[in-house]
Amino acid sequence: MPFEMWDQPSAEIFALRQGCESLLEDYEDLIEEWFINKASLEDLFKQLCARNALKNQETSCFDHLDHKQEL
Repeated sequence: MPFEMWDQPSAEIFALRQGCESLLEDYEDLIEEWFINKASLEDLFKQLCARNALKNQETSCFDHLDHKQEL
C-alpha cells in the first residue's frame, strides 16, 4: 500500500460510514424523539431497526440478542 494511502479509509469503511450517515438522515426525527423521551420509548434498536428499517421483513434473528450489552 502506498504511504499516501495510510491515512485514507478503505472503500469498505467509506461505504459503511455513508450507510450510517444515510440511516441517520432518514431517521433523524425518530432518533431525536427517542433521545428526548428515552424513558417512555422502547430501546433504540427495536424502534429503529426492527420497527422502521426492517418494516415487514423477517426480524426473528434479533430475538436472541442482548441489545443492552456493549459490543
